Amino acid sequence: MGSQADLRDSRVLERLLEVLDRLARPLEEVASEAKRDAGPRMRRLEEAIGSGRDRVDAAERALAVADEESFGSCEDGVEEARAQLRELEEAADDVREAAGRYRTASRDLRAMQRQELPAASKFLREQIDAVHAYTSFHVRSGEVGRGLARGGMSDSDAAAHIATPALPPLPSGYQWIPLNRIIIPDEDRLEFKKVDRNVIETGMQAFSRDILPSLNHAGFSRDYLASLDQAVGRCNGGIVHSESLANLYDIFFGSDPIAASPTTSGTLDLSSGRHRAAVARGLGWTHVPGRMLGGSQ
Repeated sequence: MGSQADLRDSRVLERLLEVLDRLARPLEEVASEAKRDAGPRMRRLEEAIGSGRDRVDAAERALAVADEESFGSCEDGVEEARAQLRELEEAADDVREAAGRYRTASRDLRAMQRQELPAASKFLREQIDAVHAYTSFHVRSGEVGRGLARGGMSDSDAAAHIATPALPPLPSGYQWIPLNRIIIPDEDRLEFKKVDRNVIETGMQAFSRDILPSLNHAGFSRDYLASLDQAVGRCNGGIVHSESLANLYDIFFGSDPIAASPTTSGTLDLSSGRHRAAVARGLGWTHVPGRMLGGSQ
């Protein structure tokens, strides 16, 4: 049960959406500007190539009638004119190739604008809505925290407190069990062999912060927590991840919940969950979620 990512902060998703929305127009503008630029450049090059061919023809004609004295310079003139023409033709080839790439890129960008960008925006909006739905149940998170940490209650106060809005409703079959009625023999000497106490504390704090405030949400479920785990890489081929929210949910509402039975003296005897109850008490909680087994409550 390691520290939890803050799933209540949608700012990164909203920033990504903003960037995505702002990206679509510039991409199309780049393609359009490239297309507009390539046409004039090509026309100028074609005009220059025409002039270059005229210079080559003129140089070749001059070479054909040159006398022995001027032949060398006329020959150099032909080579120079031909070299300039080759440079212009190579530049024109480069522009044609670039124009082809721009046309391909423009088609890809248009396809991206029609398909990928809207799909990506839709996905981000859905994730943002999910985060907002998640956070909307943390409006009273302070009350939930205070509700779990009210000490010095009498049994009647604790019983009344179970029904207060400060403690959210639990899944069917579970109820808030007041810690001041639970007796844990030799609690001070309780050993934490399977899981370190600090690890349990961290997990229970995350449970109180990230799960309890959302339990009453109609769309909230263990599957929803598992999907959040998978989205951020806390799912690994069936191996229980130490920071998994679904794992935290299972610890309290899975196959081995905290289970208490009333005694004739009015206290509660735990058949499972002694370590969790002890840690909860150490954290200042007044209640833990669990099952009540048999007898009067």
